Amino acid sequence: MTRAELALKCCDAALKINQRDADVWHHKAVILFKNRQYEGTLLCCKEGFAIEPRNPDLWNVQAATLIGLGRFEEALQACNRGLEIEKDYIQLWQNKATALRSLGRPTEAEECSRQADELETIEWLLRPTDANDGQGKM
Repeated sequence: MTRAELALKCCDAALKINQRDADVWHHKAVILFKNRQYEGTLLCCKEGFAIEPRNPDLWNVQAATLIGLGRFEEALQACNRGLEIEKDYIQLWQNKATALRSLGRPTEAEECSRQADELETIEWLLRPTDANDGQGKM
């Protein structure tokens, strides 16, 4: 049994206990996405949204899946929905840039990439390290 199969089995067992756990639906969606099982991923997102429609992680995996399927306009809409919920979600900005680039909108895509880069820089600066007190100060 592969790790992905084992992880899916665990998700299914958790969902037998509680089908109303949006986080488990998200985890299952991610596993399916990584295995390019896009239709299954979208079904998991749908189940998750029925429970928690304002879950930005679900919007992110849905956007990535729609990009994988070449459904770029829908992916852009998913990114926008997720960013309405959490405006600092780096991966959503990156997915939005990809969708816009694929739709032939390079200027807007570059703006989104810049936003993602800025957020990554801020996140890096705030990351605690041995030489950093966790406050972004060295």
